[in-house]
Amino acid sequence: MEDWIWVLIPLTALSIPIINILSKSFERIIKLQGHQAGPAVDELTADVASLKDAVEQQRQYYEQRIANLEAIVIAQAEQTPQSPALPLADERYRVPDLGNDEKVATIAEQLKG
Repeated sequence: MEDWIWVLIPLTALSIPIINILSKSFERIIKLQGHQAGPAVDELTADVASLKDAVEQQRQYYEQRIANLEAIVIAQAEQTPQSPALPLADERYRVPDLGNDEKVATIAEQLKG
C-alpha cells in the first residue's frame, strides 16, 4: 500500500521543470499579444489626446460665454433700482443682427467699456 508514495516523489520532481517551461511559454505569448496591441494603444492614446483638446476648447468657449452673460446680467441688475421696468437688451444696446454668441459678446463689450 505504501509503494505508491515512492511514485509521487519522482513525479513531483519532474513536474517542477515542466510547469516552469509552460509558464515561460505563456509569458512569451502574453508579451507577443501586448506587442501586437501596441499600435492600437498608440492610436487610442492619440484619440484621447485629440478629445482632450476638443474638450478644452469647448470649456474655454463656455467660460467666455458665461463671462459675457454675467456682464449683461450684472449691468441689468445695476440698472434695476433706477427703473422698475427694464427695456429689452436689444432696445437699450443697438446691435446689428448677429448670431447669438456674437450678439452676447458685443453687448458684454459695450457694457464693460
